[in-house]
Amino acid sequence: MARILLIDMDTLKRAKYHRALRRDGHVLGGACSGAAALEVIQESPMFDVIVVENISDMTPMDLMLRAAGIMGRRSGQPARFLSILEGFPTSGTKNASSSQLTPEVLRAEITRILQSRTR
Repeated sequence: MARILLIDMDTLKRAKYHRALRRDGHVLGGACSGAAALEVIQESPMFDVIVVENISDMTPMDLMLRAAGIMGRRSGQPARFLSILEGFPTSGTKNASSSQLTPEVLRAEITRILQSRTR
């Protein structure tokens, strides 16, 4: 089980991802913008994974840097980020473009990220 923050402007898509990840037992948070995500991160316990798919108020990299700063001050160990940008996840895989990201693909990416943390 992991704490996961899903950030996407599309409420329906975010709800679809929530349902899929909740079945795996993950604890989920959600935000519709970078600013809203930073508020959630400021107020909430640590997140293990932060998924950024579609935001317009800041670049995903800006969000990641600001979130890592907030989270790093708390624990010294920030979350892993999975950002779907221009059709390619920045986590280093090549299997999910923004339009192709399904709940199953997201679940597989989350599993891969969490397994890499334990190594």
